[in-house]
Amino acid sequence: MTPPPLLRPFTAALCALSLAVLSAFAAVPAAAHPKDELVIGVTQFPSTFHPGIDAMLAKSYILYMTQRPFTVYDPKWELVCMLCTRLPTIENGGAHIEDLPPGQQTADRRVAGGKGIAVTYTIRPDAVWGDGVPVTTEDVVFTWEVGRNALSGISNAEMYRRILSIDVRDAKTFTLHLDRVSFDYDAINDFNLLPAHLEREAFRDPAQYRKRTLFDTDTTNPGLYYGPYRIIEVVPGSHVVLERNPTWWGKTPAFRRIVVRVVENTAALEANLLSGAIDYVAGELGLSLDQALQFEKRYGDRFRGPGFRGGAPARRTLVAYRGVPGGAPGLRRAHGAIAAEHGAASWTPARLPAHPGLGVAAGGVHRLGAAARALSPARAG
Repeated sequence: MTPPPLLRPFTAALCALSLAVLSAFAAVPAAAHPKDELVIGVTQFPSTFHPGIDAMLAKSYILYMTQRPFTVYDPKWELVCMLCTRLPTIENGGAHIEDLPPGQQTADRRVAGGKGIAVTYTIRPDAVWGDGVPVTTEDVVFTWEVGRNALSGISNAEMYRRILSIDVRDAKTFTLHLDRVSFDYDAINDFNLLPAHLEREAFRDPAQYRKRTLFDTDTTNPGLYYGPYRIIEVVPGSHVVLERNPTWWGKTPAFRRIVVRVVENTAALEANLLSGAIDYVAGELGLSLDQALQFEKRYGDRFRGPGFRGGAPARRTLVAYRGVPGGAPGLRRAHGAIAAEHGAASWTPARLPAHPGLGVAAGGVHRLGAAARALSPARAG
């Protein structure tokens, strides 16, 4: 089964996570006093901080603290709004199927004469960039223009090319006209907003955009971020420092300051954790399976760890999903049936809502626990 284009960036992260074993350790606090700074150890430094250029786990790990997508999958694997006010569906009138213009060419270069879908979103009224400028439909249209331009260097350009046009209703409400009807029509998880008031000048020459974007030339500019945290310091190859975003409209995150420190050698990473130089090792970019198992065996009384999840079940499930009758809608029903029956989904590309401590919206998350089982074509629909 090939994941839908709107979710393909998640697949890259899924592959990385399913081939590696996730392990995360945090030091058990010795004192009862609250800690307002967290130092996280990772093994990789981002090649760019632009949310749409280069699919890289280290970058995503950091940017999930600084931004919020329009839609995400919640812990129950239901699609919900984060930056929007209501999830648009056909049932609530937020989406409707429409005829495509005769001869309209779609993102996969088919000449369409069939059906598309119009989906309407409203941006949260309290959403603002870190410099106080409101997040508006101007940012939505600009992001779409950048994303669909072949010279811009955006990784998931097909998602933007699927959007044939955007109707702006007002400063906060817009309608996307998509070139096809699909089961995930309301999921725009990877539509990562760009601040038009800052990035438009850098995009004046699309071919040079990836070299001129402020995300890399002025990374600490507060106007680039609209999540619980904003980046205040970057030392290439060494560390990234984030602090609470004063214009964040949600719940105040637990930590005042987060330092993401790069230690490429995993043995050195373990030593830094033991010495107290770092507080937490990121499971996504941390220790290997053997190291994590040995670490837990030797120091389990001093550190907390969530356990280990191998990638084989996810791969088996992906194979089992091949050939589902009815295409993507059938897959959705089959997936739901398996989750309902066995209490866990073996693969769901998702972004989770804010972590209660870090304010992190995790991406490319897969949930393991259900064993591979034969798929019933009848139940798949």
